[in-house]
Amino acid sequence: MKVSRLLSATAGLAVVLLTAYLITKPPVNAVASDHRSGSGPAVASPDTGRGTFFARPIPAGTPDRSQYTGTPDPRQPQFRLGENGLPTYFLVPGGTPGAVQKVVAGDAYKITFSNAAAQQFLCHGARGFDVITIWVSMYFPNSTTRPTTCSVTLSADMELADVSTPGCPKPGLEVCPKSTTTFNVAVPPGGTTVSLGVDMACNCADFADTYAYGIFVNAVTCPEVPSLVLSGNAPSLCKDYYSADGGVTWTDMFAADPTLPGNLLIWGVGVCCDNPVPGNDSSWGALKQRYDQH
Repeated sequence: MKVSRLLSATAGLAVVLLTAYLITKPPVNAVASDHRSGSGPAVASPDTGRGTFFARPIPAGTPDRSQYTGTPDPRQPQFRLGENGLPTYFLVPGGTPGAVQKVVAGDAYKITFSNAAAQQFLCHGARGFDVITIWVSMYFPNSTTRPTTCSVTLSADMELADVSTPGCPKPGLEVCPKSTTTFNVAVPPGGTTVSLGVDMACNCADFADTYAYGIFVNAVTCPEVPSLVLSGNAPSLCKDYYSADGGVTWTDMFAADPTLPGNLLIWGVGVCCDNPVPGNDSSWGALKQRYDQH
């Protein structure tokens, strides 16, 4: 009798423990459902309270296009400098206080890059490149069944990165003055990603140096507020920066939130040029004078 009671009690306890486990056990596909491809680092959910910057996969089938209002530059060859990759994630509106809520006036973003030297072979001996256009990819949502229109005014610049901390480039000296463009984006039902190109008038830059692109949001008039887009490339420290005060102070996005799944999709198009302005061998004051006089 005692053995029978003991076995009955043990079985009852096992049922209780199994029930508790099934209630608290996370879904098997919780991480995979946050990814377009099911691979890469976990994406923070806006209702988890983790991190500062939140990202979601761009819905499968979302159309992607480019929009450019400038005059095409006839010089060849032309090559890409900055972030490579496809639009994969978008920064989520909402989240915890202090998160990137959406693209609003006063926001600014920068991405550092040191891959210019890899394109020098295209220039057949020329030591410099001239950035003719800076591009940024944005996600424009549309939850209605009708097309909408969104107006965004952006400024862009190129900078010689501050490399005073070895191995960690930061936003630095503006060497390509800001250029501003207003885009009127047609947004189909379901939304779209659009690469927006800002025409630039830059000095000839040296392939050997490290640079940064800046995107500054001046105005946004949209039925549903757009977001910046991330590539699917693995992020790293000292790469992507965000400012909520128009560029006065900068936050390393990956340092603030290691759950970010990709890099800001910002890049430039360059052409070859001669006699580049010398770069990181001088003080900031001397460099500014060189670029001003070039």
